[in-house]
Amino acid sequence: MTGRERVLRAYRHQEVDRTPIGEMYPIAPPSRDVILGKPCGFTERMEMMRDADWLTIVENDAQDAVAIFEKLGFDMIGLSANLMPALSVPDLSQNINGNTASQYMSSCLKAQ
Repeated sequence: MTGRERVLRAYRHQEVDRTPIGEMYPIAPPSRDVILGKPCGFTERMEMMRDADWLTIVENDAQDAVAIFEKLGFDMIGLSANLMPALSVPDLSQNINGNTASQYMSSCLKAQ
């Protein structure tokens, strides 16, 4: 049974050959170093952020995560969003059609 089949069957509450294994959180740098056999810690990440564009950083991180999960024989991998650094949280005091965001949301809820 493949890892994919195992996970899908477990989600459907069907019998599997063994319990699917995985990790929903990223593997910490000291463990990454040991598992991958290369430095993956804070210093290396800071150097990468200095020298590479954001897309390259995200792709390298994803490739490392997949390599770790394959090496450990996991059946599933946890994913998380990687927002681009240029994105920011909107200012809730901004005007939307003459109202603050909270006033605008309240008016939308009342209209339903």
